[in-house]
Amino acid sequence: MGSCLGKASMGGVIDPTVTVISVDFSGISFGGVSINTKIRVDNPNMGTLDGINIRYKIRKMSDGTLLSEGDVPREFKIPPMNSTDVILPVTFSFTGMGAAGASVMRRGQTDLLVEGTLTFVAPLADKGVTDIPFRGEATIILSEDLSPP
Repeated sequence: MGSCLGKASMGGVIDPTVTVISVDFSGISFGGVSINTKIRVDNPNMGTLDGINIRYKIRKMSDGTLLSEGDVPREFKIPPMNSTDVILPVTFSFTGMGAAGASVMRRGQTDLLVEGTLTFVAPLADKGVTDIPFRGEATIILSEDLSPP
C-alpha cells in the first residue's frame, strides 16, 4: 500500500514509523459514541515531513462490524528527528452499529481495531505522495457518569 518516501542510502528520506498509542472514550450521546485515537509519528529524517491526510477504519474486534470509516484531509508536520502525536477524533452512531451498538451499551465497553494510513507529501514518489499504514487495538470503556440517562 505504501511506497518508501525514498532511500536513505541515496540521500532520500526514510519512512516514518506510525503507531497507534491509544484510543480513548471522549463522550456519549443518544446518537453515538465519540473517541479520540492518538497516533504517534516518529520522523527519523533530517527534514520535516508534511502529512496531508488520514484514512481510517474502526471495527469492533469481536465480530468485525465496521463502526466508522473516513478520509480526513488534515495537514500536520512532523519535525526533523522527532515525534508528534496526531489526534484523530471520531464519532460513530448507534444506528449504523446494529447489534454492536446494543452490545457496547450493555457491556459498557468494547474492543476496537483501528487501522488506516497517513498520507505524506513525497516528491520522490511516483504520485508525489505516499501512504504509511497504521494499525492498533484498544478497549474503550464507557464512563458511567457519561452514560445516557
